[in-house]
Amino acid sequence: YVRLTRIEARYAADLMAEVREELRVLLEEDILPRRSPGDVAILVRKNDEAAEVASWPSEWQIPVVTEHSFRLGGHPLITRLVDALAFLEYPMDDAAFWSAVSGPELFGPFLGLRPEELTDWLARTREHPGGPSLFAAFRKDFPVAWQRTLAPFSDQSGLLSAYDMVRELIRHCRLFERYPEHAPFLQRFSEVAFAAENKGFSSLSAFLGHWAAAGVDERVPMPENMDAVRILSMHKAKGLEFPVVIAPFHHQADPPYKPLAVDESTGIPLITYRENSAADSVRGMTE
Repeated sequence: YVRLTRIEARYAADLMAEVREELRVLLEEDILPRRSPGDVAILVRKNDEAAEVASWPSEWQIPVVTEHSFRLGGHPLITRLVDALAFLEYPMDDAAFWSAVSGPELFGPFLGLRPEELTDWLARTREHPGGPSLFAAFRKDFPVAWQRTLAPFSDQSGLLSAYDMVRELIRHCRLFERYPEHAPFLQRFSEVAFAAENKGFSSLSAFLGHWAAAGVDERVPMPENMDAVRILSMHKAKGLEFPVVIAPFHHQADPPYKPLAVDESTGIPLITYRENSAADSVRGMTE
């Protein structure tokens, strides 16, 4: 059966809040007590709506998966690995260095530094513009942490291919052991690096260029038996079937007014369609 719920609000933020609460009640009190999460699909029109809605079930402790959940480029572990490669390819890239070394995903257990220590150090280092690169300052101030993290790879950056560097980073950081639940992403990223090498993108710079152009949209295959609420765009959902489908957004903004005649000397519209009233149209023609 089909059920429609009318939701009204004056402002967009209020409308979103009302939709959010209505969806929570619908899932928690009606659907999920009698259906598994995998039976439910939430269809949205645009990617920004998908991103907004995807955060809600997670807050309610409801498993959820989106079209982008298995995208390599959006996974934090893969992001840190790519930043580490970018730093090794160009050590003056302070942003890549900071992302790789400060995030807990890669070198967290090996740093021996608390996050606030790192942040305070960064603030002190940046007090004097024109100083040494961030990695050089880090190497000087934290020699032990440097040796435990990126030093072994910095020494080999011109010797190893991108694929070998990825393998060594994963091994050194014990990522499979520390994040077994993310093993498919690590495996797929390794496969992408291996395939790129076979296509001639073996150096760090060549692989990073290939990754930016094509690899970032690579995805890990979605497990067929995943028991989670699916959030899909209406376009992506074509041809699929779900026992329960929820479409939270049906409102449509009025299209912009389009001029039917324009004063060529001033560029001012003389008459438009979808005017508020016939009187407005007449006034537009006579002013």
